Amino acid sequence: MYTYEYPKEMNVGRVCFETSLKPFKKIDDDYIESVCVELFEQWKPLIDKATGIAVMLWTSDGSEILDYSGDINDEFEWGRYIGVGNPKCVERIPGTIWDDERFLHVEPVLYIKDPPVMHYSDLARIIAALKRVGKRMTGFDIAVGETFDPGPEFAYSEFKFERHTELNKGSIMNAWIHCAGTLNGDTRKYAAYPNGIPDGTVFGEFLSKQFAALSKDVGFDYLWLSNGFGFSLEGWNWIGEIFDGQKVDFKNAENVRKSIAQFWDHYTPNTDFVTEVRGSNLSTAMDIATDGCPIDYIYQNNIIAPPNSPWAALDSRFGLELVGYMSHMANVPKNGYAFRYYIHDPWWINCPWFDRYGRSPHDIYLPLAVTRIDENGKTQKPEGINFLSVDDSLGNMPRRCPNEVIPHLLESFRTYPDAPGLVTWLYPFEYYCDIGLRKGYNDRMIMDDWFIESAIDGGFPLNTVVSDTVFSKVDVSIFKNTIIVCPVPMADSDFEKCVFKAIDAKIPVLLYGNTKYASEKLLSYIGVRHTEKLAGNDDYKIITDIYKDRYESASPANIFRHEAILSNGGLCEIGNGDSLVVVKAQSVSDGTERAYATYNEKDNVCWIRGSFPYYNGGPDFHLPQPYNFREKFATSRLMRPMLSFLGVSISFDAFSPEDKLPLILASAFKNGYYFTSFSKDETVRTDISTRLGAPIIMNTSSVVENNTATYSLPKCLHEECRVFVKQADKSKITCRVETIGDYMENDRRISVTGLVNADVVLIPEPGTTCRVYADTATNANFVVPFWVDSNTDFEIDENGNVVVKNVTGRLSFAWQKDNTTEFYKQEGLIKQL
Repeated sequence: MYTYEYPKEMNVGRVCFETSLKPFKKIDDDYIESVCVELFEQWKPLIDKATGIAVMLWTSDGSEILDYSGDINDEFEWGRYIGVGNPKCVERIPGTIWDDERFLHVEPVLYIKDPPVMHYSDLARIIAALKRVGKRMTGFDIAVGETFDPGPEFAYSEFKFERHTELNKGSIMNAWIHCAGTLNGDTRKYAAYPNGIPDGTVFGEFLSKQFAALSKDVGFDYLWLSNGFGFSLEGWNWIGEIFDGQKVDFKNAENVRKSIAQFWDHYTPNTDFVTEVRGSNLSTAMDIATDGCPIDYIYQNNIIAPPNSPWAALDSRFGLELVGYMSHMANVPKNGYAFRYYIHDPWWINCPWFDRYGRSPHDIYLPLAVTRIDENGKTQKPEGINFLSVDDSLGNMPRRCPNEVIPHLLESFRTYPDAPGLVTWLYPFEYYCDIGLRKGYNDRMIMDDWFIESAIDGGFPLNTVVSDTVFSKVDVSIFKNTIIVCPVPMADSDFEKCVFKAIDAKIPVLLYGNTKYASEKLLSYIGVRHTEKLAGNDDYKIITDIYKDRYESASPANIFRHEAILSNGGLCEIGNGDSLVVVKAQSVSDGTERAYATYNEKDNVCWIRGSFPYYNGGPDFHLPQPYNFREKFATSRLMRPMLSFLGVSISFDAFSPEDKLPLILASAFKNGYYFTSFSKDETVRTDISTRLGAPIIMNTSSVVENNTATYSLPKCLHEECRVFVKQADKSKITCRVETIGDYMENDRRISVTGLVNADVVLIPEPGTTCRVYADTATNANFVVPFWVDSNTDFEIDENGNVVVKNVTGRLSFAWQKDNTTEFYKQEGLIKQL
């Protein structure tokens, strides 16, 4: 049916508005009411597509829970500052900004001159107003959540950093409490412990009982655990309690796992609500390998899986955001997973939508182009949207933000993937839990997710994830149009069975990682055998011709570093015949060679060994840092060219090796694709080719030659693609959405201009009838004539695609849903012919 309305069945799930108490600059009833009205009014266009509404309060830092005595008339410390809430925790460094009292990480400032004094009774009135006004304005019962954070940022905390420092085991900002802690006894009155805290009380028990008492008195409905709390000691750090950057402490792994599980064992029995969690900034494999995170056990609790991390807005590591997101959603708890978007910051004076993102919606479209495959073989979207946060550091709620953000969110949910995209990550969720948490093989998984993270940041088009548990159960025919990417499994593991299931189904497979523990059967598919492993820490020269990226000002290094402890061991592979080996690694020190990547054309299997793609800075950095690309090559960049053997080719033309490459995702939607990209450097040009030919993205122009389209991608792109072109000649091709051409028999119409001796494929929407019109126009500005009947021959291939051969000039495609014509006839809009 011809319409541009959102589908009736479309929804965005539950919408959660996170906010501090700063908008409540006065706390009389009328002012509180006016703030609530403003909040729900601003977001009405999104609320109209919601299935529920929540408001999550960043009341303080969670210490208001810990300190609650049971007297609702008590005052409490709340987040009324801009900057660090606990300046005593900050190490002062003379002669640096860390000794400048104007620096907000050193000394906070009040957000207004005279912020109100808050009592628990005031908090109860605010919560009641949110529920009352929200119900009246939205029709939903409003769930109001409370937050708990382990760090020193958000509000002053005497409990965490003065009275009970035994909890403080982390190094982030010199103060970070661990969920696995136990409390020293004290004699203060607490709501759940009126006679004081007994010595040795498990913190999980104390937190949950205190929250139960507070929520009963003030009206909270659920709790959010922030910044990795409940998952690991320090959710921001790439090293942890198991791996310190140099060695893996296998002996301590069991104790760490049990101590985190103990938190949940004592926390969950005292809760009758869904706990929402932030999780870490990292991925499932990273958290298991370095921190012993028992994520499979945590997921058995009444929680929602962690959303995407907001940290890409700060450090631009969007590959890490997407890898963390996909790995956490590969398997999910019974309550699903969420999406979170960072629009304002109520603590540190910045508004990411306006400054960090520059009003570019890429961090909406990228994570919402990612999807998981569920146990029914269907894509599963997030359960809803969280906004961090609807207020800024000054307690304002600028209307510009929802007005600008909402259209992109609605478009992302309208075009949410409905099938696996070009590339699918077969993620070994249960396998990692098994080898990392129970068998002590953490060292065999340290590299894996970092390798994929770096590949995505370098343009690897990964948007779909399916866990080993799910893949073992579903019909693999749903993956017929995707490439499976996964680590090399250990012999005789259940994960290995998944890999063979994919290979047996003739699905293209790209494997990465050490083959030392692989079975002989898998080694035969990969095309390698083993010999003596090379030195654990050495530089190697890349010998290959598959890397096609081009640089104008200088060449990238052809030397890479292989650090065995970070790279799942040393290099030990040699080829079973050089015809399969497409990349070799040659030791700089003695010239010894090892096979580094192979292609088995007969079975459509590729493999790349992979090396940890970053410099090992140890504890000096929260995250591993990239090498200078002129000095060291990141072998994760070879993942893209390996795809070319399997039918998808992406390469880049940049000015300098230091230039940041675009992120590119290709998600499936109604049989076609949506290309979603983020260009950190808009001077970089992108070449793309697929099995069907050069993708001709709607509302764009590209130069096509030898079945490859060259694009100058904008900062953010999210556009549909249904046309693919194979042509040897070089020409500029434009795809444009047209009007329906004054014929009611058309629902949609597009034109493709600039074709030269081209074979063109159109992927039509399901349940439609397509027509094709050819003319000799070569300029995209020529008006497409009105037409309703096809004037050229075309074929329908085995996949239902429309194929038009040897076209020069312009093609127009029109299609209509199969039931539209009859409906229009009944309405008298089409003559009964």
